[in-house]
Amino acid sequence: MLNIQLFNVKIFSLHIIKFKFTSSKKQKAVMKKLLLITFIFYGVSIFGAVNISLFDNKDNKNKAKLITEEIRTINVGDTVVFDLTQITDLGNVVSFPVSIISDDVIYALDFSLKYDQDVLDWDTIINSNTNVLQSVANYNITDSTLRYTSNSLQEFLLSGPITNIRFNVLFGVLDSSDLNIVAVYLNGEPCSFIVKVDATVGLKKTLKKGAFVNVFPNPTSDMVNLSCSDDALAEIIDLSGKKIRTDINITAGQNISVETNTMATGIYFVRFSSSNKVQYRKLIIE
Repeated sequence: MLNIQLFNVKIFSLHIIKFKFTSSKKQKAVMKKLLLITFIFYGVSIFGAVNISLFDNKDNKNKAKLITEEIRTINVGDTVVFDLTQITDLGNVVSFPVSIISDDVIYALDFSLKYDQDVLDWDTIINSNTNVLQSVANYNITDSTLRYTSNSLQEFLLSGPITNIRFNVLFGVLDSSDLNIVAVYLNGEPCSFIVKVDATVGLKKTLKKGAFVNVFPNPTSDMVNLSCSDDALAEIIDLSGKKIRTDINITAGQNISVETNTMATGIYFVRFSSSNKVQYRKLIIE
């Protein structure tokens, strides 16, 4: 539009120049006024067109900025899925995928969860081959929480699972009630999550049971009873990993009483070793 207006001014000016050499003084005076009015008119139009163009460009940039910020902002539409409908059963070992539903560019996934230690024992977390991730997973025995953190210099591919969580099944079956998702983050920001559980019913017939262990009373001060459904060897370990009591032999189905009155107050762990599995249980001395 701006180019057309400039072209019209140029053509009109050529007509004025031509008229200058062929007209009377009175006609020339009239044409001068017309020329002045024309330049004022087109000047205002051109200035307006320039301003409109500038404002349009500014609005477009603002709109693009808002769209970009919206895409990069984690909101309720961005969800991490812990999919128990896709469990892989390997006997006493099961794994399930963790995926992401998002319209954002994702570079980092973090989550923490607790699980029923009577049923499950965390084994490992395996990242998907479709994503190049740097990740660390750790189970903290102090607060009984499994934590996973990951990031990538490349955008996550969200078409498939990001990672798979693998557990050993100690007793009974894996159920959604055995998991307690504490927190989930995408790109360092809190996000929503779901635990899909549609297909877990059929799994209950195939999972094998592990040894059942028990520590009671807990908390305690003078004495604790230890039991296991299999023959086992038990040890009591403090938070530093130091063995406080060793060689506690447990016969399947029987209770063993262990004196604890000489132990300092605090948190300990009882390690049960059987032919089936190594399991840990928290013990609190008051």
